[in-house]
Amino acid sequence: MKKLIYICLLLPLVAFQSCKKAASPGDNYDFSNPLPPYAEFKALTGLSVKLAANQTTAGTAKVTFITRTALQQDVTVTYSVTGAVNLANQTIVIPKDATTSAEASITIPAKTAPGTAVVTINKVVAADGTLLAIGKDNVAANQKVTITITQL
Repeated sequence: MKKLIYICLLLPLVAFQSCKKAASPGDNYDFSNPLPPYAEFKALTGLSVKLAANQTTAGTAKVTFITRTALQQDVTVTYSVTGAVNLANQTIVIPKDATTSAEASITIPAKTAPGTAVVTINKVVAADGTLLAIGKDNVAANQKVTITITQL
């Protein structure tokens, strides 16, 4: 009987001890420095476009953009293509509540000389005007896709 009384007396002590916030593991996670919302290429692997030898058929390269998290508004990604093909300020929209854009088709004209073109992200803007980061590390120079153009 004495053992039961001792157990009943120690139970509240143990219960209150576990309620101390400073000593309670798992209640003090630090979320003060999360990654900001960002957009980037789905894949940074190089693309290859082979143009027909007849020089009458254009080629296409397709890139896809993704965001870190789905936002409650549309996100507009502005990108440019430089090199063998020059296309400035092209845009594609990632719809609200989605993390992936539709494929952006980059048309390579039929008479383009063999060479390379580089696709880079210029800026990412949410519908309310908020600028988003470009890539996980917010270094736009790391977000490039190379397109290799060849003639058959």
